[in-house]
Amino acid sequence: MPAPAPDINSNYYIRYTYGGWSPCIQGNTAHGLQPFPGSVLPNCSGFATGRFNERLGLNACTWLGNYNGAEFVDVARAQGLGTGWDPVEGGIIAWGDPGSEGHVAVVEQVIDNDHIVTMESGWNYTTTPIVRTVNRTRGANGRWGWPEECKGFAYPPGVPGQAVDYYMLFLEDE
Repeated sequence: MPAPAPDINSNYYIRYTYGGWSPCIQGNTAHGLQPFPGSVLPNCSGFATGRFNERLGLNACTWLGNYNGAEFVDVARAQGLGTGWDPVEGGIIAWGDPGSEGHVAVVEQVIDNDHIVTMESGWNYTTTPIVRTVNRTRGANGRWGWPEECKGFAYPPGVPGQAVDYYMLFLEDE
């Protein structure tokens, strides 16, 4: 059963200083897509943090937070969440090349281990909708349709991480 659509006017997507629950920075206002003052939506990390916690029904932004997308998997691991290389509904997929801020999206549906549907927003989005649904395929390069390196997935609480280290998967193929 799919999760309910996000309520982009809820406290999950409003910065603390504006009375909401989000620790994330206010989203990019440069392109005129800021839906209301204090909205964290024009920022992938703001949306992903809000959506992750909204799907859990926590009535707070307890997990993840104000980090660059490239840091999300490491932050999740440090917070005690499971991480790995296989998609899980409600989890976060993260990308980032060395030195980049990266990108994150929420896994809304797992079609199979190589096909997912994500929901995401972005700092440099210039057109609406500000929150988008994207069909993604793992692909031969493992980047899931994003130009930067996939850092893996952060899982919701209670979903264990994968015990196999990523590079070990390559060694088994040799």
